[in-house]
Amino acid sequence: MPKLTYGNTFEKNTFSVIELHSEDLVRAFESGNITIKGLAEEEAVLCTDAATYIVRQVNTSNSMLLALPESNNVISVVDDLSSSIELIPCIARLQRIDSLLRDTSYAGHHRESSLTDKTFYTFNDLLSLVQASEAELRRGLEERYVFELNGYCRIVDQSHLHRLIDVLVTYCVLQDIDVKAIPVDIAKQMIQEGVRQDEEYATGQIPDQVVLACLRSFAADPKFGLDKDSVVCLDENKVCSFLGRFILESEKGKEWLYEDFMEVWTKLTPDVFTPSLEMLKGLYICNERVAVHRTQVYVSYFPVTELSTDPAQRFAALFAEKKLWSVDEIKPYIEDLASDRKKQEGLLLKFTRIQKTKNKIFHGSRVK
Repeated sequence: MPKLTYGNTFEKNTFSVIELHSEDLVRAFESGNITIKGLAEEEAVLCTDAATYIVRQVNTSNSMLLALPESNNVISVVDDLSSSIELIPCIARLQRIDSLLRDTSYAGHHRESSLTDKTFYTFNDLLSLVQASEAELRRGLEERYVFELNGYCRIVDQSHLHRLIDVLVTYCVLQDIDVKAIPVDIAKQMIQEGVRQDEEYATGQIPDQVVLACLRSFAADPKFGLDKDSVVCLDENKVCSFLGRFILESEKGKEWLYEDFMEVWTKLTPDVFTPSLEMLKGLYICNERVAVHRTQVYVSYFPVTELSTDPAQRFAALFAEKKLWSVDEIKPYIEDLASDRKKQEGLLLKFTRIQKTKNKIFHGSRVK
């Protein structure tokens, strides 16, 4: 029987054991395409080319010996481990894109000189700072319609974006152009001409990247062509959702009486579109209050994008904001945590308790 000995090179906790439980992880470790990301105050994540994993140390009650054969009859112990590294699939933490790019958002040629003391970020900068794989980061940038200007990643300032889409729709109405089939060249020209007539924006040409980012933000198909025969179809849901969010975000913390909010939203929305509260799922919460013998509904800004991607923290934030949630209300706030219905139901079962009020089913916190 071979003899087990502690070798001369033995040093406790020199090595770490990691379980590779997916083909993605096996390929990544074999190729060396792995990156550990996280600031000092953050939980570390491991990123492959396509996915993100939480890195968590798991302590074990028994020791694990790592040993190498030294000769035919001797096995030499090189380490004695009391823990292993667990890699848990998690959602890419893309919120940092917004916080990093917000200070340098494009708000017009006349405001570019005021950004000289701000930090600009390249794609590689974002790749190193955002806790996401490269594929997830690229997807996050596309979803935010990030564009590159002078080598740096930029987003369009929300007020400026509102100005650009207002100019485009106004011109379409005046020139009797169908907003669902605007020739791309005409759309770009209308935005440039419309903005030049505004004294505040009159100086300088709007970069083509900014105009295209605007069009893609509101297009039914953001990957529209750029040739002379291409058209862009403005998506009613995107336009209305943007304007509704613009109103709510401009007055964070305000509770709008439902009728007042819908009146302001409808006035701000071009006549060719019809806003509906359904378009703002994941952006607002409703609260009912009884006043003078009737129930009044209040709307306030509560975006899912500003909540933690950790399920426990997410549900804690939801119930801190509102004690009871209907299924329809809570669903937009968990869809990004679980891709299918079965997983969503699992989260609700784990973190919520079903309560019945006036023959209606609500989800309340499991934590008293």
